[in-house]
Amino acid sequence: MRLRFLTLLRCPGCRARLALARSELQEGDDLIEGELACTACSRPYPVRKGIPCFVQGEDYAASFGWQWTRFAHLQRDSYNGTHLVRDSILRRSGWTPEFRATTPRSWPTCAARW
Repeated sequence: MRLRFLTLLRCPGCRARLALARSELQEGDDLIEGELACTACSRPYPVRKGIPCFVQGEDYAASFGWQWTRFAHLQRDSYNGTHLVRDSILRRSGWTPEFRATTPRSWPTCAARW
């Protein structure tokens, strides 16, 4: 996750700001492995493979898998013939198409389905 986006994130429990608690692996502005923590309630949120995890437990993964399968074509540019998802990811992340081509590790896996 890009550390500059940390100012946009809030604790799901109390809505307070989050701060970087621990950095195990960082590449420039990208936190690859580490932990965020709430500045008010101190609840920890792990960051794994560049993704902050705000949901606890295995139930989330099972539910997400079902949703991903059930609604696989809903917002898929290659299926609906648009560039809405790609353009949204590029606009919100500040990435460029060239960045995607040169740093596939930092690019979300789901974006490869365009």
